[in-house]
Amino acid sequence: PPKQDIRMAQMAAMARRHQPGLIMVDRTVGGAYENILTPEQKIPAEPLGRTWESCLTMGNGWAFRPNDHYKPTRELIHMLVDIVAKGGNFLLNIGPDPDGQFAPEATRRMNEIGDWMAVNSEAIHGTRPIAPYKEGNVCFTQKGDRVYGILLAEEGATSPPSTVTLRGVLPASGSEVRMLGVASPLVWSLGTDGALLNLPPGVRPCDHAWVLEFTPSM
Repeated sequence: PPKQDIRMAQMAAMARRHQPGLIMVDRTVGGAYENILTPEQKIPAEPLGRTWESCLTMGNGWAFRPNDHYKPTRELIHMLVDIVAKGGNFLLNIGPDPDGQFAPEATRRMNEIGDWMAVNSEAIHGTRPIAPYKEGNVCFTQKGDRVYGILLAEEGATSPPSTVTLRGVLPASGSEVRMLGVASPLVWSLGTDGALLNLPPGVRPCDHAWVLEFTPSM
């Protein structure tokens, strides 16, 4: 569609008789059968205001390519955070070889993403976007009465910086601010320039990005 009539209404009715509530993706056509938007090989600059999912490849293409170049784990995690902070889902493609095996580089990246999620999944799963979505290198998500500020690591950084300033979303006065994976709450203060968070030296609960959890001020 729209150049060809494939009787979408009849197909949709038949499919939903077998599986009620089926989500359909009549891609780029629009209308009643595009239940979810699926931007391909890109991340929208702003939230789309509808259910959406970015479809991106770990390598250079959708199919297996010998000696393909795979995106670094840091980039993949930052893509995940950027997408979720804007209210989207992340479909990450990895093409298996003719024997159905993943390249060792791809497997290593999936394991490293899993290690990161083991610490920080609370800030990803079941969350919703909250304006301003991102300020500097901090992305925001929310769940219930909690906000997560996800601090994206600078290139080459192996541990969080000593201080972080939040301006767009502030912790409630007198409340605790925690870093996921760290037992003790952070020391922080509220000033005219925002909330200044002091991160203890040597703390490294994970790589690539670190999550600050707090109750926001109303």
